[in-house]
Amino acid sequence: MMNLRLFLQDLREIPTFMLMLSSLARASNKGRETCAVLLEKQTSRFPDQDFLRFEKETVTYEEYNRGANRYAHVLKEAGIRRGEPVAIMMRNSPDFLMAQAAMAKVGSIGALINTHLSGPPLAHVLQVSGARHLLVDQECLPAAVPV
Repeated sequence: MMNLRLFLQDLREIPTFMLMLSSLARASNKGRETCAVLLEKQTSRFPDQDFLRFEKETVTYEEYNRGANRYAHVLKEAGIRRGEPVAIMMRNSPDFLMAQAAMAKVGSIGALINTHLSGPPLAHVLQVSGARHLLVDQECLPAAVPV
């Protein structure tokens, strides 16, 4: 059943969404702006506006960008370089999306790992990904530690 209040909130976000699409269209014509650059620009334009909603949580542009920057800092401190794969084993959440944005900021490649894997299948997928590092959330940690 649809939540009318959330539906009306979403309708109010259409102008912001249209501005984002316009920015993406201009960026693709230039061929110079990445998602990371666009995120920084949109954050400076709309820092306090909602960027995403997940279940009962709302995240503003500023909060999202700050979270992505934290993940990017961790990746850089770990020595991750442009083009290097990094495995991501996280459940659907704002943090999962922030981790993906961090990949764009660093220039690394996110290798998304199925959160239902464990044991030998997980070990195989991690090996095939070529990733030296794994970003894992609290819920997936028990499956990742033995591997």
